[in-house]
Amino acid sequence: MTHSPPAVLRSAPTGLPLTGLISTALALLLVGCGPAVSPDLDLVGTGQASLGGVLVQGEGQAAVAGSRVRLYRAGDHSRTVGQTRTDGDGHFSFRTIPAGQYDLGFEATGSAASELLGAVARETAPLKYAAIQLPVRDPGSVLSVPKLSIIRTDIGQAMSAGTTQAFADRLNLRVRTMPASAHQRPLQGFEVTLLQPADDGTPAPLHPAGGVVSTDPQAEPSDSGPLNLGVSSVSGDALLQVAATDFNNNRVAELIPVTVTGSVGGTVTAPADVSAVAYTLATPAPGGTLKVLVSWNVTSLAGVRGFEVWRSGAATDLWRRVALSEPGGCTGSLCRAVDSSDSLRAGQDYVYRVTAVGQNRVDSLTATQPGGARPVTHPLPLFRPSLTSPAAGQTGLPLAPVYVLHAPLEGIGASGVLAQLGVQDDLLGNSVPWSVDVQLRRVLGQTGQAAGQPDHQVLFARGGGSALAYSSLNPAGNLSGVSYDPQDEQLSLTHNFDNAGTGLQPARRYRMTLGRGAAFRLEDPARPPGAANPVVAYSVYSDPVASGPLACPAAPLVPAQIGSDQTGIGQIGTAGPCLNGGPSLEFTTQETKTGAAP
Repeated sequence: MTHSPPAVLRSAPTGLPLTGLISTALALLLVGCGPAVSPDLDLVGTGQASLGGVLVQGEGQAAVAGSRVRLYRAGDHSRTVGQTRTDGDGHFSFRTIPAGQYDLGFEATGSAASELLGAVARETAPLKYAAIQLPVRDPGSVLSVPKLSIIRTDIGQAMSAGTTQAFADRLNLRVRTMPASAHQRPLQGFEVTLLQPADDGTPAPLHPAGGVVSTDPQAEPSDSGPLNLGVSSVSGDALLQVAATDFNNNRVAELIPVTVTGSVGGTVTAPADVSAVAYTLATPAPGGTLKVLVSWNVTSLAGVRGFEVWRSGAATDLWRRVALSEPGGCTGSLCRAVDSSDSLRAGQDYVYRVTAVGQNRVDSLTATQPGGARPVTHPLPLFRPSLTSPAAGQTGLPLAPVYVLHAPLEGIGASGVLAQLGVQDDLLGNSVPWSVDVQLRRVLGQTGQAAGQPDHQVLFARGGGSALAYSSLNPAGNLSGVSYDPQDEQLSLTHNFDNAGTGLQPARRYRMTLGRGAAFRLEDPARPPGAANPVVAYSVYSDPVASGPLACPAAPLVPAQIGSDQTGIGQIGTAGPCLNGGPSLEFTTQETKTGAAP
């Protein structure tokens, strides 16, 4: 294996081979799905080991079919030693190759570059790797993965994929991009994951708290800073996976064998009040766009080495360990962890439990025990609202126009939609004549003839609380200027229907903007919301940022543990509504009778 200078793990390849780098004879053999054999592919058929896995489009996303997979000796990308293509379900395999470490490169039309470095081929109990190849943002831009330097900070040495690293309780490391890295800047971030093989040979990902790191887009090279990740609840052999994704979605994941020894700890008690809330993000973020925040309470942290978060399908009893948490990550009695496993899927019901680990191991309380719960979540698909009226650039609008928002609801399995809409006066800059926070929700009638019938309700913010503006089952109290069409999924709001703003001026150009936009799902979509029927999933299209020069005064929907910095919604003025950054359209009001604009 070749190595870079001491401060570097090794030089990752600068990109997947492009046309012109493959011999004509080899190119003619790259047809079909099994491994292609040529004079350049001298390892296939020379051993008894195998290596394989599945290639997906991202965390919780669909498989990548037909991607060309290149096999290299670990650290040496000067020669391809095996090739194949993924099948319709994203699976790939290399059989009858010598045992040892290999690197994998993936290339597909419409996809960014992707590499998995340090995969191990075994003769018995072969591992099944889960690799990620993201959709490319710009096919004409750079298709080269980041090169990483991985340093073990507790001993000040580079981590080598060829040497098993021993850790006790914590992973101490730092990740940087190398100066010679030819990836598309800026870097989106780093992700550190611990992999332990499940019963089927698939390395199950364990996500230590703090393992997802967003990077400063202005900093070169990109730097994770010192990472001190708690893994004291884990013991035995594992694979440390360090991944990085650049601005064009080029991704590299490096695997380093490790042995983890946890501390002994003391006697622990069962976690209680476990809850789970799923977040689907419209914009790619480190760790993926689909994540679940799991929370629980503890009576005492004495003796606790750590916590393990386990997930199962709601209709099964097959549990998978998906995340880790340390006592230091708890705030008082409240503890949290994030499940960002690539096996998460929208539209599925999931159940979570938490295990406290010390001298003993104790699972969280069940629904039949005091303080117990059955934490079920149901991740939503992407929520994509749009402003449909007025038309972009429309002129001659009345001074009280009707704004129409297409808000998918039933079509994505959501219980409701949260939206903030506002109108900005282009002439006066930061002037916002009117903005409104609304909640659209679907509940079932509870009594009388309406029992079991869907009631589409629109609520709006008023005086620190909310008020009902529209009900499809009880229209007598509806406010003028508010309606919802469930067939077309369109919410109509007349300007200043709540009398909380000011009117529009004639012959003036305005900008209508959707600030916050998110769909949500209740634990039981058939019942009204409340303490006994909480929100268990959000699909967030746009959300205020919590800090920085465009900080929004409203609290973000997406908690810091999930990562809300990717949505980029700012504010207008120092204390105004959060409107910049979302979808918007311009329109012009009608002139006065004299035709003179004020």
